[in-house]
Amino acid sequence: MAGENFANERRGTNLDEESFFIYDLFRMFWTRVVGLFFREIAERNAHLIPRTGPVIFVVAPHHNQFVDPVILLMHAVRRVYFLVAAASMRRRFIGFYGRCMRGISVERQQDLAKPGTGRIRVDDRYGEPTLITGLDTRFTAEVKPGMKVALPKGVGEAKVVEVVSDTQLRVAKEMKELAAMELLTRAEGTSFKVVPHVDQDEMYHSVYHRLNNGECVGIFPEGGSHDRTEMLPLKAGATIMALGATAANPELG
Repeated sequence: MAGENFANERRGTNLDEESFFIYDLFRMFWTRVVGLFFREIAERNAHLIPRTGPVIFVVAPHHNQFVDPVILLMHAVRRVYFLVAAASMRRRFIGFYGRCMRGISVERQQDLAKPGTGRIRVDDRYGEPTLITGLDTRFTAEVKPGMKVALPKGVGEAKVVEVVSDTQLRVAKEMKELAAMELLTRAEGTSFKVVPHVDQDEMYHSVYHRLNNGECVGIFPEGGSHDRTEMLPLKAGATIMALGATAANPELG
């Protein structure tokens, strides 16, 4: 059955046979390796995966960036090409296998974040919760509108809409999470990171191309591995991919 679907996929794409051979070889190798570590891996409803045409696999919760994709490949009879963090693709070992598996590189904002100078806080939580005050900060040199300020341990982040001065900036929305407010309302403030804006047009173009070629794309909408019992906030990338590909080809299905 898997062989039939792989054959269908060959006929529906413009890739050469060598690309498929390398993908299938590494897929077989890694599924065998992961299978050695688990006595049993249960699956449900794999038979509902469409045999032809484009599919987006949305994988969450995302516990491990190496094991989770292989678990999916063990049960999906289609070839699945995953979005892979550009930071991982730049690493020698992971990047080699990512390219062999035709991974789609995506530059994540958090991978480009840099520590900001000084500390930040919110002086008026109820009156002006979007006005950030800096302590020994250099906002005019380090921050630009469109960037984000991120708090430690991922408890909150907000997009900057205006840099007022070296010690004041305004963000688009209040960081309402309790953990974020606890940090921002301390008298001594909190450390922070500056997250640059990333243009994802090239990545989305690659995804649209794959989907319009009838291929399968895998995405982890939480944006990172974790061992928490609840899911992290989901990001909108999967929806943008589906809508964007459909807009380019209304008959995509």
